[in-house]
Amino acid sequence: MADITNIIDDRTTQSTIALKLLFGTTSGKTLSVTINNPKETVTSADINEAIASLVATSYFKASGYGAINENLGAQLVVNSVSDVNIITP
Repeated sequence: MADITNIIDDRTTQSTIALKLLFGTTSGKTLSVTINNPKETVTSADINEAIASLVATSYFKASGYGAINENLGAQLVVNSVSDVNIITP
């Protein structure tokens, strides 16, 4: 087996955070809305309040999905990508 420990120089890591809101719709489908880079200070109470407001007003309507009518939850999605610089021997 080859030893690759000597070919890695350094890494640059980039992270992104997104808040994904999940809704049930009048057609029985699930609709998701993604908010990139949400405020770091956002709380579960803030998220629940926003979702409740969106559901109460049927704010989102998508073709083939109908209006949103149910809170299915929320997810905080963290994505990290590391670039690896490789040195040619």
